[in-house]
Amino acid sequence: MNVSYLGPESSFTYQAACQLFPTEQLTAYASIPACLRALFRKQVDLAVVPVENSLEGSVHHTIDLLSKHPEVEVKSEIVLPIKQQLLGNPATKITKILSHPQALAQSQQFLETHYPNVPLVATESTTAAAMYVAEHPKEDAAAIASLETAQHVGLEILAENIQDNELNQTRFWIIGDRKINLSKIESRPLKTSLGEYFFVIDLLLDRPMTLVENALQEIKMLGGESQILGCYPVLTVE
Repeated sequence: MNVSYLGPESSFTYQAACQLFPTEQLTAYASIPACLRALFRKQVDLAVVPVENSLEGSVHHTIDLLSKHPEVEVKSEIVLPIKQQLLGNPATKITKILSHPQALAQSQQFLETHYPNVPLVATESTTAAAMYVAEHPKEDAAAIASLETAQHVGLEILAENIQDNELNQTRFWIIGDRKINLSKIESRPLKTSLGEYFFVIDLLLDRPMTLVENALQEIKMLGGESQILGCYPVLTVE
């Protein structure tokens, strides 16, 4: 089985994929859209993508793309603790800091306290940021990424656990072909005209799907449309 994930190797998504698929073929993609497009085109069997962070909320790239592809569904979910490190080369005077936008946002308090005037540069992933810093030592740049990434690319840890909250966690969905307690509801613009939205809803189910099916039928009777992304178990890593 071939599983796509948001790479490069040692990214948080890679760690999530390894937890669930330690013996399967894992294929890295440079962005969430590329990772999911590989699934839509049947180039891979499953895709692992981040969907929500406990500090920064939903990953909109994931939600927006899935809403347009009813042929796939959520198969499972894994929740990982996210610990961010500031990485760099020895004796670096930091002139810019690179990372994924979510990682930069999750470390905002640390950055404002210690590097208030240093430019922040967004990258496709935390590992991509670290690889750039490792490959360009003369630029005096630093990256925010994981401990595993530091070991993978050979950077020093300049500051440990710089995330704003110790309870920082990210939910990852495992997506595949499609073969009521409300835990989340979020509105997103349809991007058709002003004031038109669709809604993403999470339910916790401990009973048959009959109630959910009835609710979906009521939505249809009212003239609405619905799309089921999947029914899946949740694995939380402590």
